[in-house]
Amino acid sequence: EDLSGLIIQRTYNPSGNQSRHASSTSKHWIRPPNGVIKINSDANLSREGRWGLGAACRDSEDRLLAAATWEIPGFDDPATAEACALYYDVRFAVDYCFREVIFESDNRTVITSLNDPSMMPRSYLGNLIWGMLCNKLNFRDCRFQHTGRNANRAAHMLASLAHSEPNKVWLEETHPQLVTILIMDLIH
Repeated sequence: EDLSGLIIQRTYNPSGNQSRHASSTSKHWIRPPNGVIKINSDANLSREGRWGLGAACRDSEDRLLAAATWEIPGFDDPATAEACALYYDVRFAVDYCFREVIFESDNRTVITSLNDPSMMPRSYLGNLIWGMLCNKLNFRDCRFQHTGRNANRAAHMLASLAHSEPNKVWLEETHPQLVTILIMDLIH
C-alpha cells in the first residue's frame, strides 16, 4: 500500500485547520503536493557576529528549483536567526513568484509563533514573525511547518555555506556540496 499520500496529508493541510497530525515532525524530507513548492530554511551561527542563512526550494518531483545563501550581521539568538532565515526565504519566494508554498524550519519556537500569532513575542523576533505573516498575502497558499533536522539537511548545508559563499542564488542548478544530500533525500 502506498503511504506517501497519507504522509503528505499529515504535513500539508489545504483547509488551513490545524490537526493533531499536522504538528508531527518529519524525520526525512517529504516532497510537497503537486503544484506546491517546499522551501526548507535554516540559520548558522558558527561565525561570531554573523548569521549564515540558507534556503532550498524543491517541487513535488524532488527537483531543486532554487537555492540561496545570505550572510548578514547577527547576534547569539538562534530563534531570531531562524526567524530571519525564514523571513529571507519568504521574500525570496515572493521575488521569484512562487504562489503555493510550504516553508519548513527545524525551529519549533518560530513555527509555533507563526501558526499561533497569540504566541508572538514582543521583540525583534516578533517583528520578523509579523513581517512573514504580512507577506502571506502575496501567496495563494502559504504554510509554515516544523520539520526535523534530518529533513532539513539541504538548508542546513546552505546556511553553513553562506559564510564562505554569501549572498548567492542558484536557479535550477545544484551546488556541488548539495548533490549528496539531495540524493539521500530521494532515497528516503
